[in-house]
Amino acid sequence: MIRQIEKIGAFVLAAVLGFLMVMHLPIAHAQSNYLVQGAEQTAVTLQNWSTTTVTVTWPAPFADGSYAVSCTTVDSVGNKNRARVARLRSVVAADVTVLVVNDDLTPGNNSPVDVQCVGVHN
Repeated sequence: MIRQIEKIGAFVLAAVLGFLMVMHLPIAHAQSNYLVQGAEQTAVTLQNWSTTTVTVTWPAPFADGSYAVSCTTVDSVGNKNRARVARLRSVVAADVTVLVVNDDLTPGNNSPVDVQCVGVHN
């Protein structure tokens, strides 16, 4: 959930999901409006050496699926999981679906991870 957003020239500052992001966005003209959203899917569990698809739903749908999106995994404290976002599977107005991979070969390393995404639409 976005807590704060502010435009400063060609920079957008957003406190998303508890961390601060600074994005440089090209502004074609002074009336440009960018919608920045953050969302997460929590407690995604993968067995070692496996994959799964995860759908992350935006707090409010974008106008369409033409937006930039970036997703990552966040391990819980003490988690030795090697989960990562391999690629985006689909991007639609309401959500984004990503392929998450656990590269850990160690049996039993299947602690849950969170998938966090940020989308920017102009």
